Amino acid sequence: MQNIHLSDCLLISISRSKIEDFAENFTTVS
Repeated sequence: MQNIHLSDCLLISISRSKIEDFAENFTTVS
């Protein structure tokens, strides 16, 4: 159970960093 929670937190942090990178690229293009 704890392992699943840990992987979820890791997945969320990775997704968040990717979204931030995408936002930076999008604003740079615009």
